[in-house]
Amino acid sequence: MSNILLISDNQDFSADLIEQIKLFDAGFDIFTDSEENVAFDMVIVDEKPRLIRTLVAKYPKTPLILLAPSDYSVNSRKYKTIKKPINLNDFLLCIS
Repeated sequence: MSNILLISDNQDFSADLIEQIKLFDAGFDIFTDSEENVAFDMVIVDEKPRLIRTLVAKYPKTPLILLAPSDYSVNSRKYKTIKKPINLNDFLLCIS
């Protein structure tokens, strides 16, 4: 079982993404609140590139995925960037 933290201001998008992840693998537990007392196996950030630096410091050994706007051009070895609109199959393979 994997614990995923999903950070997004878009409730419709995050609800849909959570549903798709659960359909792909029901073994994922997905949290939307980082204050939970949980060790996260992955952090997914939806369109908040400025938050990445803070999350890298807070979760230094946890894989981070940034779901970025299509015009986002920064690449980093500290996190993976997936540009929106995302290809659902590619995204699901990335988290598995």
